[in-house]
Amino acid sequence: MTQSTASKKAPPSANGTASRETGSSVDLTAFFELSLDLLSVLGFDGRHRQVNEAWEQTLGYTRSEIYAMPFLDLVIPEDREEIGAKLDRVMKGEGLIQFASRVTHADNSESWISWTANAQPDEEQMYVVGRDVTKQRLREEELKKSEAWFKALVHTAPHGIVIIDGNGTIVLANELTETLFGHPVDEIVGQPIEFLIPEALRADHVAKRDGFIHEAEHRIVQVEANLIGQRQDGSEFPAAVGLSSLPGSDGVHVSATIIDMTEQHRQQSELREANESLESRVADLQSLGQEADLISEMGEMLQASQGSEEAHSVIDLFAGRLFTTGAGTVGLINESRNLTESVVTWGASGAGEPVFDPGDCWALRRGKRHVVGDDAVRVVCPHLQAVDPPQSLCLPLLAQGEVLGVLTLVSTGAEEEWTQAWPRIRRLSATFADHLALALANLGLRDMLQIQSIRDPVTGLFNRRYLEESLEREVARAERREGSLGVVMMDLDHFKVFNDTYGHRAGDAVLVSLGGLLPTLIRGEDVPCRYGGEEFAVIFPDATAEQVAGRADEIREALSAVPLRHADRELGRVTLSVGVASYPEHGQTPEELILAADRALYEAKEQGRNRVVVAGI
Repeated sequence: MTQSTASKKAPPSANGTASRETGSSVDLTAFFELSLDLLSVLGFDGRHRQVNEAWEQTLGYTRSEIYAMPFLDLVIPEDREEIGAKLDRVMKGEGLIQFASRVTHADNSESWISWTANAQPDEEQMYVVGRDVTKQRLREEELKKSEAWFKALVHTAPHGIVIIDGNGTIVLANELTETLFGHPVDEIVGQPIEFLIPEALRADHVAKRDGFIHEAEHRIVQVEANLIGQRQDGSEFPAAVGLSSLPGSDGVHVSATIIDMTEQHRQQSELREANESLESRVADLQSLGQEADLISEMGEMLQASQGSEEAHSVIDLFAGRLFTTGAGTVGLINESRNLTESVVTWGASGAGEPVFDPGDCWALRRGKRHVVGDDAVRVVCPHLQAVDPPQSLCLPLLAQGEVLGVLTLVSTGAEEEWTQAWPRIRRLSATFADHLALALANLGLRDMLQIQSIRDPVTGLFNRRYLEESLEREVARAERREGSLGVVMMDLDHFKVFNDTYGHRAGDAVLVSLGGLLPTLIRGEDVPCRYGGEEFAVIFPDATAEQVAGRADEIREALSAVPLRHADRELGRVTLSVGVASYPEHGQTPEELILAADRALYEAKEQGRNRVVVAGI
């Protein structure tokens, strides 16, 4: 068969002849040939029965050459086994299968082709459609070379993310931002953030932007639910934006997580229009406004919360006001990700087990809403089986690509009130969960950054930087009150020999033991720190040198009495040498107190170690 003849051959119809509708001008042959995709009728023997002109244009082979070689011969050797298995699945009748492979061109170059195949068993053939996706593959490879922290952000974020510098200029944007706004990423980067909002709102936004950046360190988390974005084509859309500050060596940057709220607003708009047409729905319209206000107020209070307990109290307050029917709970997955613990519960009857395995919730397993009661099939989550509610809703709390926990709502019976409220509960729960998850994620990020900045990673005690800041504050307070202040410097005796004998992991175990022991032997207002290496320090506000020396001796005796083990090996016991200094006798500045305590510690070492020495005047 010559190339000319091949290019004129029509795709076979069901009876193997060229397809042309009788009495019609529709020419399926022309349709087949005009496709830019690679179209093939592939026999179960792996050979082409019919291909279109796109094969020649894409791969550079003539049709005669294509017909002469099996399909897998076009696939590069490394991909053949995998692609052969895919075709076997198609021939076994598994339905439509999609896959991709690299193919060899006539000039020995390669390209990526995305294939879609389906079988026609009665004719022992498959219909195969291919599309050249080489450019997309190359783009993916380029993205993989991006900086590691930006890749992590792109891969974990379910929404658009931009990072803004202190001048309000966008310095980074992910692909979802390009999808959301229609501008290419390289067009977005370098523009002021106002580039993404309607022109009429830009002047007011500059002032708000500068205000947030100026106070960013004191407003680490902020959620704005009622903003407007503008796409490249000029169309506008509602957006929710979560803001958090990112302190760095080159100044404070702001990370903005952008969520397209079009779908949520569309649902609310449809409900509002329906309610306006029915007199009986006027109360629902008022409720919608109240809910939006409550959720907005909840977001503001969550961003101002100073810890998890305070945030949980805020959630409890607003959840009870928003979901007045039935019972509910908010469960958060612990750090080990092996337990889900209820942190907020409302309603008289409760909503299932307070602590359960994440696998006991269908919503957490599947990563999406799980509803019981909408149809005849009732698959109740294991953590709700003890309650066995007529209707229930579990909604995973998702933020920045991570599952934080689950929102659970249950009916307390087959009461008419619940049935009437069910449509509202389903709608409200989605908005509530979205705002809650975003706020909790930002709070978690703030807490993590706070801990990392002041805590020693090995012992969990405060670090040297925190010690210096705290000591400066406590000295000023003692001076103002004309009070006293004690500083203790402690050093593990012969720690280098211990490390050399048992290894650094055992040494770390000793540091961890002391780090765990110290907080149990001091007051809540005292400040225990790891000063560096095997050296520790404690600040004792409102304590005399005598009191501090006594407490230091208790710490020394307690540590020497602790039998140490590591990796099922007895490590013996360790001792402490301690130096004590107090304000104002031994120094009136933080530097003087540290120096005095350090000299006393050196004196304790000189006197034979395992003792407490108070600084001389």
